[in-house]
Amino acid sequence: GEIQTLANGGLGTTTGLMGYWGVDEAASPAGDSVGGNIGAWNNSVAQSFDTAWLGGIGETLAGVNYNLRGTKTIGDDGTNPVYRVDEDVTTDVNGQYDHQNLVWDNYSLIIDGAVEGYDIRSTSLPLPLTLNPNDNLNMEVLVVDHTNSSLLVTVMDVNGVVLEDVSVKLTLGAYGETITTRADGQVLFAGLPGNADYTLDLSATGYVAQTTSATVSGTSFSTVTMVAS
Repeated sequence: GEIQTLANGGLGTTTGLMGYWGVDEAASPAGDSVGGNIGAWNNSVAQSFDTAWLGGIGETLAGVNYNLRGTKTIGDDGTNPVYRVDEDVTTDVNGQYDHQNLVWDNYSLIIDGAVEGYDIRSTSLPLPLTLNPNDNLNMEVLVVDHTNSSLLVTVMDVNGVVLEDVSVKLTLGAYGETITTRADGQVLFAGLPGNADYTLDLSATGYVAQTTSATVSGTSFSTVTMVAS
């Protein structure tokens, strides 16, 4: 699945993105974390990327295979689009990977949970990640043990600000589970009964209650925007 997680640039635009993986022992006995630093600079001058890593939560995790993909394309192969950035990488012995020469775009981090054994639990910045000119952003991602069907929900307002303390209920037939968003505006429903179209009911003080659907197919993601009441 696609934990829509974190495009090649020429001389005119140089940005960087790094990924950092480690263990989040508080979240799960076998949970892990990803963190990073993303930078973008003036598009008139090529500049180097000075990494400034956040501290990991627990033990760092080396050897994690993941994909970084933007949305901009350079064409197609006759069947599928060819993306300017579509990088398959592996974290180093320090749990890090430094992506260089990125252009401004929206980026996703994609990890094959069935192979790597992890699902994304939360990200400190919403995914897909928007990289704008002159940005200098830090990112952390927590991951937990993989399950066959899961849904990561991100809740934000109309301005793109993530919302804390939102009650999020996921239902399908007899199944129902309610989780409240944390400061990162996210909740993870793991170990779901199967792939299907689920119903999401969201409520929060000061916002209009909302009901929407979410399609779960393996490791899945959904972003919901709430309007102030």
